[in-house]
Amino acid sequence: MLSVEDIRALKRANPLPEVAARSGIELHRSGQSYVGRCPFHHDQGRPNLSICCSRDIADDFFHCFRCGAGGDVIRFVRLLDNVGFPEAIARLQGSAPLQVRNRPAAVIRRARRGSGWGIAERACLAGAVTLYHNSLLDNAMALGYLRERGIERGTIERCRIGYAPG
Repeated sequence: MLSVEDIRALKRANPLPEVAARSGIELHRSGQSYVGRCPFHHDQGRPNLSICCSRDIADDFFHCFRCGAGGDVIRFVRLLDNVGFPEAIARLQGSAPLQVRNRPAAVIRRARRGSGWGIAERACLAGAVTLYHNSLLDNAMALGYLRERGIERGTIERCRIGYAPG
């Protein structure tokens, strides 16, 4: 088990801009940060990926202003190579190679959060939840039915319960 200091030392030994560059991402200096095209979605416009460099390399982080991906160098490797935490640590320690990208803008990666759904799928699901939740709130008969069943308004709001008419 790695301690917090071991992880910070690993991050210092693997600066985020260097890891990104080794992975085939072309970076350009912008003040104290770097910018480039995000490898986690099609990024054909101007660069949306920002890598912010701190005085302590262990505090460097990245953020994509288009897809919202972000985190430290370990999270970057996890998302880029679609691996778990232990495998990302092993890759940064050098016991497993980082995957090299020939054309990072054409590579689509899904963030591994729970279900493994990508950003588009999550956005679609969030839109459906909002649509059906608002449909419930606008339908007095459906709200009355839930009230009769003992479901309170707070529960409806907290759980984003929805209603599909028809």
